[in-house]
Amino acid sequence: METRISSEYLDHSNCKLLEKSGCKLITFGVESASQRVLNLMNKGIEFKLAKKVLKKIYDTNIIVSSTYMIGYPNERDYEANKTLRYLKKFKYLDGFGLNQ
Repeated sequence: METRISSEYLDHSNCKLLEKSGCKLITFGVESASQRVLNLMNKGIEFKLAKKVLKKIYDTNIIVSSTYMIGYPNERDYEANKTLRYLKKFKYLDGFGLNQ
């Protein structure tokens, strides 16, 4: 089953409720580690909040993954590299997808 939920609702207690209900996997379309690029995409998320939510879910028994995009129109090289560096060092993901 697939559904959508806004990240601001995923506090610790709601993450635990999802786990208790049998949720096995959550995938977030974070898309970029650059707030400027996220704003260009009209994602409506803050990257800092997304990182916090990913960690909260990782701390449960739910598998957490996220998707990212490199080469979005008007993305600068340093912003693409920032996303790649983030993916190399962020340890609170069980997996990720990278699209170009």
